[in-house]
Amino acid sequence: MGQQTLIERVTQLLETRFPGVVVALEPDRVGGWIVWGGFEGRDHIDRQRLVREALSGLPQEDRVSVGPILTLTPSEASDEEAA
Repeated sequence: MGQQTLIERVTQLLETRFPGVVVALEPDRVGGWIVWGGFEGRDHIDRQRLVREALSGLPQEDRVSVGPILTLTPSEASDEEAA
């Protein structure tokens, strides 16, 4: 198995932590958005805490290359598409 890119490792960590998540990350500096039903009823601080915990599996030198990741519920993502 070849060495995974940072974006692949981040995606894998997020998919493991948030089953059924939809991940869309930008390749330059890993960041973007994720959609997960488990965010329903959680405020943005709790959502970001969960993402930070999921990414704690990365080495420190990789974590500094991860930018903002917006967290959305499926209904919030649908509202964004309608706008």
